[in-house]
Amino acid sequence: MLRGHSGTVEGVAFSPDGDWVASAGKDSTVRLWRTRAGGEPVTFEDFGTSVESVTFTSDAQHLATSHGDGSVRLLRCDACGPIQQWL
Repeated sequence: MLRGHSGTVEGVAFSPDGDWVASAGKDSTVRLWRTRAGGEPVTFEDFGTSVESVTFTSDAQHLATSHGDGSVRLLRCDACGPIQQWL
């Protein structure tokens, strides 16, 4: 079980390689979890509105998010590279 959001989780997505899972929350955050290593998530915040959905690009270098204010954002995800290079 992954814990961290302070409100409802609106969506989840696995990275193309299965190393990461991203979650979108009503608490205005996106959390990025390592599927194999565990530990604390990487958190993207300060959107100012709820995050309704999240998905990875095919190269897993960016996250696309949709928000409660109608916006869509593209986030660079440096942490989304190969896990062995990130640790």
